[in-house]
Amino acid sequence: MRRLLFCLLLFVSGQVVVAQTKTYVGVKGGGNFSSAYFERTIGNALISTDYITSYHGGIIFRHFSRQKQSSFLNAGLQSGINMVNKGWKQVFPTEEPSYSTRLTYLEFPAEAFIYFGHRKMKPFFTLGFYLEHLVSIDKDPDPNLENIGQADFYPYDETRDRTFGYGVRIGLGIQRDFGFGTVQLDGFASFSFRDMLDYGSFDTGIPDLSNSYVLGVSAAYLISFGKLDF
Repeated sequence: MRRLLFCLLLFVSGQVVVAQTKTYVGVKGGGNFSSAYFERTIGNALISTDYITSYHGGIIFRHFSRQKQSSFLNAGLQSGINMVNKGWKQVFPTEEPSYSTRLTYLEFPAEAFIYFGHRKMKPFFTLGFYLEHLVSIDKDPDPNLENIGQADFYPYDETRDRTFGYGVRIGLGIQRDFGFGTVQLDGFASFSFRDMLDYGSFDTGIPDLSNSYVLGVSAAYLISFGKLDF
């Protein structure tokens, strides 16, 4: 995966040096389904999770270029600053109510943006990575530990666990240029590579694998600067 990301970014960087370029700046927002994966390398973590609904929004920066007039496959670089709310719901095998955790991150993505064709409406896909920093957390009151059956319970602890993370992100969408600007719709998926919980050592019993994942859709409005004939 890392080699693929490097090759894509290298390919995109090569396109930026051509004569004609176009830069877009805009805002975006949308909704997510998010959850998390918990497991131990040694032994099983009895943590059953479910999705929660969440949201995201932010600013997009995008730089377009092209290979040549006859090229159908073209490339750009995309970055930005996003506020992303995500988390998970732990479900217990008893009548105990589920326990939700919501983490809000400031996210900094860097992605290869590959688009098709030269018309005003263009399909595209993105692939890249992101860095994130935790800015707030919202948790339900702790459950009754005597009423959760055989389930493990290791909530996110602000004094112990990690506030910085990184991961991979992939997206697919379509954009349309109008006289008043550009409108974009896309769907995406992301997965955090860095574990959220700091387990310290295997003796603690805390899962040493704790990764979040998100499925979402977003809409964006952008304005452009520069010229790119396509």
